Amino acid sequence: MSNLSQLLYRGFLLFPILLLSTAFSLSAQNALISGIVFEKKTNEALIGASVILLQLPDSNMVTGSTSDIDGSFLLTNVKTGNYIIKTSYLGFATVELPVIVATSNIKDLKIGMEEDAQLLDEIKIEGITPRMTVQGDTVQFNAEAYKVNPDASAEDLVTKMAGVTVENGKVQAQGEEVKRVLLDGKEFFGQDAVTALKNLQADMVDKVQVFDRMSEQSQFTGFNDGNTEKTINIITKPAMSTGLFGRVYGGYGTDDRFSGGGNVNYFEKKRRISLVGLSNNINQQNFSGEDLSGVAATGGGASGPRRGPPRNDAFSATENLTVGQANGISTSNAIGFNYDDEWGKKVKITSSYFFNTSKNENLSLVERQSFPGNSNEQLYDENFNSDTRNFNHRIAGRIEYTIDSNNTLLFIPRLSFQNTKRETATNGITSILNGDLLSRTSNENFSDSRAMNLSNVLIYRHRFQKKGRTITLNLDTRYNDRFADENLVADNRFFLQDSIVLFDQLTDIESRSFTATAEISYTEPLGEKSQLQFNYSPSVTLSSSERLANRLDDITGEYSITDTLLSNTFDNILQYQKVGVTYRYAKEKYNFNVGFNYQFTTLNSDRTFPSESSIDKTFNNLLPVAIFGYNFSRTSNLRIFYRTFVRAPNVNQLQDVLDNTNPLFLRAGNKDLDQQYTHFLGMRFRNAKIAKGRNSFAFLGAGVTQKYITNSTFIANSDTTLPGDIFLPAGGQLSRPINTNGFWNIRSFYSYGLPLLFIKSNLNLNGGFTYTRTPAIINGQSNDANTYNLNTGVVLGSNISPKVDFRITYTANYNIVRYSIQDQFDNNFYTGLAGASVTVLPWKGLVLNTDINYSHFAGLGDNFNNNFALWNAAIGYKFLKNQAAELRVIAFDLLQANNSIARNVTETYVEDTQTNVIGRYFMLQFSYKFNKFPKAKAGSEKG
Repeated sequence: MSNLSQLLYRGFLLFPILLLSTAFSLSAQNALISGIVFEKKTNEALIGASVILLQLPDSNMVTGSTSDIDGSFLLTNVKTGNYIIKTSYLGFATVELPVIVATSNIKDLKIGMEEDAQLLDEIKIEGITPRMTVQGDTVQFNAEAYKVNPDASAEDLVTKMAGVTVENGKVQAQGEEVKRVLLDGKEFFGQDAVTALKNLQADMVDKVQVFDRMSEQSQFTGFNDGNTEKTINIITKPAMSTGLFGRVYGGYGTDDRFSGGGNVNYFEKKRRISLVGLSNNINQQNFSGEDLSGVAATGGGASGPRRGPPRNDAFSATENLTVGQANGISTSNAIGFNYDDEWGKKVKITSSYFFNTSKNENLSLVERQSFPGNSNEQLYDENFNSDTRNFNHRIAGRIEYTIDSNNTLLFIPRLSFQNTKRETATNGITSILNGDLLSRTSNENFSDSRAMNLSNVLIYRHRFQKKGRTITLNLDTRYNDRFADENLVADNRFFLQDSIVLFDQLTDIESRSFTATAEISYTEPLGEKSQLQFNYSPSVTLSSSERLANRLDDITGEYSITDTLLSNTFDNILQYQKVGVTYRYAKEKYNFNVGFNYQFTTLNSDRTFPSESSIDKTFNNLLPVAIFGYNFSRTSNLRIFYRTFVRAPNVNQLQDVLDNTNPLFLRAGNKDLDQQYTHFLGMRFRNAKIAKGRNSFAFLGAGVTQKYITNSTFIANSDTTLPGDIFLPAGGQLSRPINTNGFWNIRSFYSYGLPLLFIKSNLNLNGGFTYTRTPAIINGQSNDANTYNLNTGVVLGSNISPKVDFRITYTANYNIVRYSIQDQFDNNFYTGLAGASVTVLPWKGLVLNTDINYSHFAGLGDNFNNNFALWNAAIGYKFLKNQAAELRVIAFDLLQANNSIARNVTETYVEDTQTNVIGRYFMLQFSYKFNKFPKAKAGSEKG
């Protein structure tokens, strides 16, 4: 490690001590205003009301907040002067309250709100309840306007709302993946959005807010740095802020299918405790991509490059976590715990723990067409079997300490452990178009991997006496540790030279990385409407990777023959210094941020085995950012944003070592990689007509990446020995990451929602277009894969009554793929999914449910079943007091036609995959729903 690295490392260790000492040395000078917002008619607290402080005489905004679970709000850092407190809430008349701030704090203000008579008249004329409104960058839906059955979850509720979907284990809103679900503004089960929505009852929900959550730094200073994540905030009904509620269930069926689980929630105003669990073998998995990071650490599956080039997401500064179901059939056991509380008036804490185990059996049939330069295409057929067992622990927390009205301290720790054991068997054959065989592989791979991920974020924030002057100190540390043992036994046959290659190898893989990043941000007001922000950020990442491959010695029976071609020891140090300035100007109608950062980066890489080599690189980058917002009205706005970011290659991409997990698809790293630089320009438009219940959202974005990290692939037309004594048989492939220009990504999305009063339903329409240009090199020739995607969808959801709930959907995707070389491989394919579900409560406790989904594919391989229908049905009976218990018979896949088909298109091949799925079964299930909430007292006083 260099001297500079040692100094930075030690400095980061001392930084928290300096931060804490600085925090307590600064003192508060200004006043605070606190109070409560409630409904005059019922005296119930209003959660999520907007409270804004305006300074007289110009009515300039000073600060703002939203009311908490008990209706309380707090405005800090208020100078002496004359003000107006403006309070607004969906469906209620705005309240403006004048206040005079002298030298002392103003406490216990009571702001009573009444329903907006004018709005109610409009609603009466139209015959509908207001569905949503737009408040700045937040779209807020009124849960009362959406009818769901009595057992519905929050997931069932939000998917009735315009632009919100849950597909393949991912929650999406307005065309973007939802990264976080909050409960009354606080984290609920960390970043596991699906778990949060599945374990909340729909009848608890008062409002649903969808917004782009800014970073902690941006929330404090008001400077939007562009690092946002799509977030849903569930606001609960005031009457359900205290109580015990939940649901437990269990069932057993044919073919030994079983399913059990439930949730228990205890809410006591600001203290909330939730426990969830599940156990089943029917593919209800409910875990995030972080749970599978132990698998990813081993370097991939046994079937070669199954996903194509390294992903570059031009719509996010950070790499997205994959959230979705694993292919195949899974048995899952999971338990989760969430704790949310306030310790006194100064400490707020949120924490969660999640544990799961899973066993996955995957049987896949693969058909792949590869494009080897100017020669004939090559066909690859594969049968792939895997058995994976995964164990995962995740712990997350958030502790916010309000030292005083001007000083806060925030600590966000996260810790996860994974252990994954995997057995795979691959049988693959490569041939050319006329049917002649080139090669065949039959291999088995046994892996045992362990991974640990630890991150800590510590933020200190201080407001000075002068309005708008702040300083923020931020320390972010991350540590990752991964180990894996892989045993590969392979039988490879090469038909052109009529040879057989057998080998048995054991590979030990170990990788570690430590990142420490500090940031100091200072804001200075330039007047009532503008500010400057200065920031400085140093960072260091220390990473190491070791891969040691030993072949079996037939004489000794030991794995003692080191294969230097497959072994490597590699160290990497990435450091950067970033300094920047941003200017912000804000008025009632519009606001904008303009700024830039200068970043100086050094990359030092050292290989110590099997031979010594080193690379030292420096990068100088100017990273501009610009954000513009315009408010056409209270419910209509436009946001335009431009940003840039860089991404350095990771240690696995830099590690110059061969990976022969599948001998027909070799992979290697590239120690000469540069970092990639991305420009992104985007636009969002929101509009709502509250009285008519109509709303629309539009998004358009484009990104271009310089020095994009893609693949250079060599496809052998005959037996070839490459530099470094790498033998590649005819039909074999070797891929390495390289830098190249020409990556483009253009994406649009539009959604429109409206009520259909004549059938008491909601209609949501959406559509979009995506264009991606992915450059690559195939056998020395440049090849651009141009992919066009046209998609559209329609959702018709009933809004009749809780006793009648139906949903009709259709989604369609048409894909066009064009290559810059060998246009004979251009192709078009179509995927369509039509679905309908109905739940009816016709008489007393009787419950009838059925759903059917019809999938249609066109343009896929001839060996795949391109059309199938999945039909499920259930009949249940509710009994006991308040119909708390239910006995239900469930039928899955009545037509016994379930299927799983996917197409994967890359710059070097087109691949169709069919995976095993669960077949028809019947299950008898019992469930019990309980809730105990205190009865509201009429006329009870709030405050």
